[in-house]
Amino acid sequence: MAGSSRSGGNRTSSDDNFPIDGLPAKPANWGRDEGAVWAQLLRQIPAELLRRVDAFQLKILCELVVRETHLAAACRVDPLSTAMTRSHLQTAQQIGRLSAMFGLSPIDRRRIRLEPTSEGDSVVSDLMDRLRGSV
Repeated sequence: MAGSSRSGGNRTSSDDNFPIDGLPAKPANWGRDEGAVWAQLLRQIPAELLRRVDAFQLKILCELVVRETHLAAACRVDPLSTAMTRSHLQTAQQIGRLSAMFGLSPIDRRRIRLEPTSEGDSVVSDLMDRLRGSV
């Protein structure tokens, strides 16, 4: 939707006037979990969409995915904890907002007119499948 926080407009990767300057660099001193999510996302997001400046947003997205995994486990241990459930849902919403920037849902791929590249596991799809089963 135009004017909403999820909207990125209707653009294609060729409409990005920011210079193609390579892939974002993985943050140093990161845990194994965050690094694994980073690697998975870089395999899934077409390289022509990424710029080095995207490192900050990707870093936050990876950290949120790892946090969601821990919160989902905690919710399974204590499913009646409203605070834990609220935190889990808020984290999942933040992941949805950030992942939209990189075309990680069918609607977002259509919005930025991404062409399919290859089949693979999707971090965001896995998260959404877990959310459907745990909430």
